[in-house]
Parts: sequence; C-alpha cells; structure tokens
Amino acid sequence: MPTQRIALGGWLPDQPGLTGALTVAKNCYPVTAGYGAFPSEANFSAAAAEDLTSIISAKDQSGTTKLFAAGLHKIYSVDSVGALTGVFSFTGTYSQSGTTTLTVTSIAHKLKTGDSVYLDFTSGSAADGQFTVTKLSADSFTVTTTSATTSGNVTISSTSLGYNTGATDRFRFTLFGNQVIGTNFSERLQVYSTDGSSSFKNLSDSAPIAKFITVVRDFVVCAYLAESGTTRLYELGSERRETVRSVSVVGVGELRGADFSTRGLSRTTCLCPGCDVSCNAG
Repeated sequence: MPTQRIALGGWLPDQPGLTGALTVAKNCYPVTAGYGAFPSEANFSAAAAEDLTSIISAKDQSGTTKLFAAGLHKIYSVDSVGALTGVFSFTGTYSQSGTTTLTVTSIAHKLKTGDSVYLDFTSGSAADGQFTVTKLSADSFTVTTTSATTSGNVTISSTSLGYNTGATDRFRFTLFGNQVIGTNFSERLQVYSTDGSSSFKNLSDSAPIAKFITVVRDFVVCAYLAESGTTRLYELGSERRETVRSVSVVGVGELRGADFSTRGLSRTTCLCPGCDVSCNAG
C-alpha cells in the first residue's frame, strides 16, 4: 500500500504520544509533522562468504573510522561500501638451508596445501612476499622462494584461513585504547591496533580462550575461560600486565549482554554479571 505522512496536532506534553484516531504506530519514525516510513532494508554487502553476527567500530589517531564485522570463521574489515577483506595473522619461525624450500614452524597453524599466505619476515634475510603453502604437519609448512641460507621469525597473514567459532557462539569485541580485542570461545584473544595493524592476531601466546569480554576501568576483563572448564576473570592492565582471578560466584548463565559503556574510543558492550548500565564485575 502507498505510504503517506500522518499529520499530528499541537504539542500536548500532558497527553499520550498517540492521540485521536491513531492508536498504533509501527515501522516509522517521528518527523517534524507526524511520522515517516522507514526505507526498505537492503544488503550492505554480498562480499562476505558467511552470515555476519558481530560488528564493532573504532577510530585511529587521525579520526578515521574503521569498521569490522565477524562471522563464525572470519573477521572482515569493511574498507568501503560493499568491500570486505578477511584478516587473520599469527607468528612462527622459519629456516632455509641453501635451497628454494623455506620451512615455517607455527604451532597449530591450520593452513592446508594450496592456501595463499603473506609472509612478513621480521628477522633474518628472507624476502617478504605472497606464497603458496605446502602443508607438512599441523605445526609446519613450506613455501618456495629464492635459494638462500637464513632463519628467523615470521608473521603469517592469510585471507583463506578461518576461525573455528562454535555454531552456538559468536565473536564478541571490546575497545581498549587503540586496540580492538575480540574473543570467540575457540581461539586465543584476537587484537587489532587501529594505529598500525594490518590484520588481527593473537594478543599473546598466553592470552586466554574466553566466552565473554568487556572493559572495566583500566582492565580488559574476560569471563568463562575455556581452560579446564573454569569460570575466571582475566585482566589485561593498561601496561599489558596479565593476571587471572578466580570467580566462584559467576556462572555462564549469569553472564549476559547489557547496555553500552563509554570506555575506549567508541562504545563497548558491557557483559558484566547482573549489571544494567554500569559495570559491577563483582
């Protein structure tokens, strides 16, 4: 049916918002005189290979807004309308002994033969570049490059690699200074710096696997850790001091999404037990 503007009477603050013959107003928003219809829904992008279940925005030092969206298997950077790029990186070591075969060791790398990776060699003399993977084992793979003898550390970035988020879980994000930190209850905490990162990576080798995350004052707090089925709070202080505290009174059923807090560069989802607007982490 055609839409039309509904004219309202004068401002009557002591009267109900809907007066006269109008008793229900759905799928509309208030305008200067009456209500207007919402525009039709449209897909923002069809570029993602999966349904997106989480989204977060942050600003870098120049004031440029960065937008990230996540599904079960990838985190996407929304570079422009309709364009998303899966980002994921992790670290390892490499060695090459006078041949064109370079061997990379990275625990539980999850790559398979034929995957494309970008290798950023942070030490040694190997040349950075895009390579095709040949998987040797769960912890190592090889690539073909120019002949050399060298070894060192490497950062591996892949757009074909995915996360292993459970079907009943999703990525949850928070902002801590210039860092976007995410957790999916499958991998270790993932971090992206708005002032220099090119992809998400493990926050640290000892970062926890957690179900919930938020910021309380000067700490990142994670709850319901995967380790041994325990429920604990993990704190990452402003100086990257890492501590773990036991929480015996908090169960997974008590942790829920709530209203937004104002910590960090943008608003962050508060997931503290039993709170409404303010954070009370127990």
